[in-house]
Amino acid sequence: MSSDPGDIHSTLASLVADRVRVSIIGLSAHIAICAELCARTNAGDASTYRVALDEPHLRDLLMAATTPPVSRSLDHSIPSLLMMGFPSRSLARGPAIACACHNTPVREGYPCTRCATRVCKLPAVCPACGLTLILSTHLARSYHHLFPLRGWVDVSWASAKASPSDVCFSCLTPFPTAPRPLPLLPPPPPQQQQRVEVQQDNTPITNGIARKRRLEDYTDIAQAPLDRSAVKGISESGRYACVVCGNHFCIDCDVFAHEVLHNCPGCQSLPHPGTDALDGAMAIDTAA
Repeated sequence: MSSDPGDIHSTLASLVADRVRVSIIGLSAHIAICAELCARTNAGDASTYRVALDEPHLRDLLMAATTPPVSRSLDHSIPSLLMMGFPSRSLARGPAIACACHNTPVREGYPCTRCATRVCKLPAVCPACGLTLILSTHLARSYHHLFPLRGWVDVSWASAKASPSDVCFSCLTPFPTAPRPLPLLPPPPPQQQQRVEVQQDNTPITNGIARKRRLEDYTDIAQAPLDRSAVKGISESGRYACVVCGNHFCIDCDVFAHEVLHNCPGCQSLPHPGTDALDGAMAIDTAA
């Protein structure tokens, strides 16, 4: 179905004038007007219009759309203060009170911090004074965009051997063990050095010399460890350490902590300042 109540070009001009950024995720074929709409509202960048190919691709596009965009210039990102209220949930002791947002009787709600008007759910805008009412948890959901989790560093085999733990701190998955050096292959028998073989191009070679050369090459390759450090972002020991708490994690927990959790399990497990002293005081009181 197509529903075009007005001129799309006038709507597009008003969006550009109001500096509104438009991002579109299409579920059907690519549409030219959608690409123009995203390009003109994003300073010529049409990459904010994507067509989902399958369900995982749709999820990736939705997660990318929730990330705050980067400010283009200082003129387009002039800071402005927004006044907010953080009310606490209260329970009516007497008869039920009608909420101002739905005009329905409720016994619990959130009184506005400016005019004490009661609303039943948060986040909301106060119907009386227009103050934005939210909880602190709503504001904390965008905390990881302002202060992202630090990247974990790769752990070498020397540091992995010095670590007392052999499992991931988060999921308890065992880490791989250090590879053992392969033994040297014995040299070829001396009586085979005078035999002559013919290669595929009919060139005669001394079998002993050629075999010795092949054994030396094979020995060098077998004794050389797998250099995973040459690949950026891959740890040779399969361990990744947090630079704050120093705990070791596997690659799956590394991806989950940085893309979904946005917190380090090791840092979250550290005792807060004053916890030891409080535990000691409680132990003394209990003993007394």
